Amino acid sequence: MPIAIDGSKAPYKLDRMACGGVPLFDVDSGCAYRCSNCFAVIGSIGQSPTCVDMNNDEENRKTEWKMLAGKL
Repeated sequence: MPIAIDGSKAPYKLDRMACGGVPLFDVDSGCAYRCSNCFAVIGSIGQSPTCVDMNNDEENRKTEWKMLAGKL
């Protein structure tokens, strides 16, 4: 498991995003995840607007389902 800049342990990869990419820990920076498809840092200016919108829409859907299920 990678070590983050603050010394904590970070998972090497996160769940697949709606765009199809998998966030992989960027060992060189020690504090970011890069998309396995386009290699942009997640949440950075280098990430395409289409990808950001697609992933935000998916997160909003997940939140709505949790609210409907009474889990929030």
